[in-house]
Amino acid sequence: MAESKPELHSVALVAWVCDPSLASITGRVIDACFHPDANGQLAHGQRCTQASANGTLDSLPDDDPPSPFNRAHRVVDINGNFLDNEDGLEVW
Repeated sequence: MAESKPELHSVALVAWVCDPSLASITGRVIDACFHPDANGQLAHGQRCTQASANGTLDSLPDDDPPSPFNRAHRVVDINGNFLDNEDGLEVW
């Protein structure tokens, strides 16, 4: 008998978001660092500062290696697992 509780898999530093205002409904997270929203606000913070090279860049390609929004940080959290082999030896 084996029992496994659900696992959590998450991706940090995502590159894409749902944006219903776009025809494709897919927007790039990094664009918020370079293009103001409807209220004229830009995203800010350490990752936007890094992406814009301290404000010296006005865009960054999707596949640019220095992009901080590269989906490179992933987390897998394996929760509790239980294995009971009452019937003896088995080859798995």
